[in-house]
Amino acid sequence: MDIDVRWQFGISILEPAPEVHYADVVTSDNVNCSLAGQFVLQEGGNAIDAAITTTFCLALVQPHITGIGGGGLMLIHSHRKNTSTVVDFREVAPQNARNDRYIQNPLSASFGRKSVGVPGFVKGLEHAFQRYGSGHIGLTCCSWTDLIRKAITEALRSVQVSDHFLNATQTKISQSELDSPDATLLKYVPGVPTSFRQKKNR
Repeated sequence: MDIDVRWQFGISILEPAPEVHYADVVTSDNVNCSLAGQFVLQEGGNAIDAAITTTFCLALVQPHITGIGGGGLMLIHSHRKNTSTVVDFREVAPQNARNDRYIQNPLSASFGRKSVGVPGFVKGLEHAFQRYGSGHIGLTCCSWTDLIRKAITEALRSVQVSDHFLNATQTKISQSELDSPDATLLKYVPGVPTSFRQKKNR
């Protein structure tokens, strides 16, 4: 299927028409995640399948930017049909939310429990998979489970904590959160600097 997928997560997957089929290309903010998407294309998946794997991979290695607690937009363009489709799976307000809820405390719309929207990330990608995925079922590709498994495998292959992720984490995590039992896992993540681990171990 000759389709071009572009969306807000910094992914662009170009799959040229068969008549001009020089190469299938997947680009993202992380080389491992790009490779995961590339493998999907090589194994018979289409651009949608590759985008799903790449995005789940990014959710693992860059959770401060994207992830299952969020949402997104996907623009799908079919070169062959010259048609475009938008899949909107951005976060939405809870069903019982009211406009007057935040009048007395406007900051509660941006901070705290009441500011959390209902995520659309997984449901939106699942919808794109069911409606626009290749439907190719091989030994290792491209069922829903296969696409997620490939994302996890590639993310864990040599994940490194980027400076951007580290800075975002350090500015958002309080000392009390660093002292929690869950934070102990940080010492097992490759690329976490010693100073960050020492901060946790104080």
